[in-house]
Amino acid sequence: MTGFAACITGRHRRLAAMLLMVMAVACAVPARAGDGLKKPDLEQARRLYAQLKAASEEQRARQTLELAGTLLDYYPAFDRNDEVLVLAMEAAAKLKDLRQSLSLADEMLARHPGSPLVDGALERAASIAVAGGDSLRAAHYRLLYYDRDPARGQRDDGVPRCASLMEKLSAGQLADLVVFHPGSALVPYLQCQRVRRLVDADRLADARTVAAEVEATSPGDRWTVEALRLLGVAQPGDIAAQREPEGPVRRSQVGVLCPQSGDYAALGGAFLAAARMAVADANKESKREFTLVVEDTGGDPVSGALAARRLCAERGTIVLFGDLLSDPTTAAAVVAGQFGTPLVSPTATNDRIWEIGPNIFQTNLTALYEPRLLARLADTVLLKSTYAVLYPDEPEGRRHADAFHLEVERLGGRIVAQVAMDPAATDFQAALQAVRKARPEVVFVPAGVDLMVLLAPQLDLLGAGALVMGLSTWNSPLLLERVGPSLEGAIFPHDYPLYPPAWQEAFAATWQPDPANPEADQLALRAYQSMRMLLDTMSESGARTRAGLAEALRRRLSREELDVSGPESFAGTVRVVREGQATPFPAALYAAGWAAGQSVPPPPAAAAADAPKPAGGGH
Repeated sequence: MTGFAACITGRHRRLAAMLLMVMAVACAVPARAGDGLKKPDLEQARRLYAQLKAASEEQRARQTLELAGTLLDYYPAFDRNDEVLVLAMEAAAKLKDLRQSLSLADEMLARHPGSPLVDGALERAASIAVAGGDSLRAAHYRLLYYDRDPARGQRDDGVPRCASLMEKLSAGQLADLVVFHPGSALVPYLQCQRVRRLVDADRLADARTVAAEVEATSPGDRWTVEALRLLGVAQPGDIAAQREPEGPVRRSQVGVLCPQSGDYAALGGAFLAAARMAVADANKESKREFTLVVEDTGGDPVSGALAARRLCAERGTIVLFGDLLSDPTTAAAVVAGQFGTPLVSPTATNDRIWEIGPNIFQTNLTALYEPRLLARLADTVLLKSTYAVLYPDEPEGRRHADAFHLEVERLGGRIVAQVAMDPAATDFQAALQAVRKARPEVVFVPAGVDLMVLLAPQLDLLGAGALVMGLSTWNSPLLLERVGPSLEGAIFPHDYPLYPPAWQEAFAATWQPDPANPEADQLALRAYQSMRMLLDTMSESGARTRAGLAEALRRRLSREELDVSGPESFAGTVRVVREGQATPFPAALYAAGWAAGQSVPPPPAAAAADAPKPAGGGH
């Protein structure tokens, strides 16, 4: 397991997979007004439901599951499917298939969050998880149950009724719950329990870090006071005061966190070399003399936290950069938050790290941001409804494809085809024919430049009528020079506000690629561009304090929410291929239709040349 595949590990991967599955189910069946069944279908669904009830009452668990699957697959609008899921969950539990039982519980929560059966399903799911020895997942369900009615979830003395279960969790498992449920009313209690575990393990430094975090987020809370008491701190603010750096903040010094030893040393070496190259190039172009201070984390979360503390407290770095992997980055982000130090993460793939605090910035969220941006454009401005995804069968390609798929279905659109292609192939006719057969209005192709050079000339197989969309990597002079005519009318995000094309050109001119390790080259490019962005922000803002730099980065990188107030929202972030060149999205053509009720009339003849054209029109 290397690189990106290792970025979410252990307990984080297990809980993350569970939560992602819940979200996927939620997106897979979007709610639509007027959903219902025609009379023949309704009668058949009722017959199946009656058979299901009988099978359940007669303890025929396998038949219960089969009947439930038929109802859920073929009659998703049946108004008693919440009961169907509960009965199916119990049937799977009787068959000792605890994994399927919990999956059905998650599906129940995602599809029917307002059902009166949810509370019972949560309690039953927690019991099933406990029986299966998965205390963390059981705690997840108990936490959800608590948040639905905190008053009901407390004993008379104010202690959560689920306390006995939470007491079985380790400090790391409690940290997982905090990360994945940051808005829960139980967070102060969970943090207090973390402090207790850490104190018991004689990890006082880590305990103080957690106590400072809960003091900052929940001052005055009963459990915050208890956490401070465990550390012998009586006055609010004492913990934070202990965390201030010993010397002045050095406004031109960047602290770099990356593995220089251990399993990820090779990738960490490429990451660091690219960061140093970015500093050298930035120093040539600016009047500042930026410097790096490097700490080896070994890819370990504890080492990452300790390294971040040294950089913040002892070295006085104004900002942290890294880590390569998600787990040490998460640990470093928590520490950085206690010192008010901004942290810029260019490669960690856990896309929720930025939620740890307002000064944590992830510059590699294109796997979520760009597909969501394109889906929103197609839905809200171009008024498309059917989509296909043609993606390279590799981790990044699958991640982009899934993000686009989920956003389309969340918006009420329909994915009519999702086709994988071999990234090492040269002939894509079979994949393109499969897409063409589905007759989508939009085809999203999350492929890089090298693959698009081969694929673009074959896009004629899609036929007229399909609008092609891709990633910001298509904003490449090389790609447009070689296959621009084949991409006529294609739409993709423009990443200039974040990474000017000149930075990628500067990287390519100096970096020596390693044919045996393309992953290292990809990581190095991200590290270089992100470091250039950070140094450029430091130079332009002239920030002298950590808070000042954090604010400057926030202005530049505030992309968590999409700004889609109208067609003009896309003019600065989206490009359309016109005569082999990347040109701004023609927002003016759609502004009138948007103002008149978000309906887009055909563009006038004089402006028709500027409107996005479907694939096949210029090939």
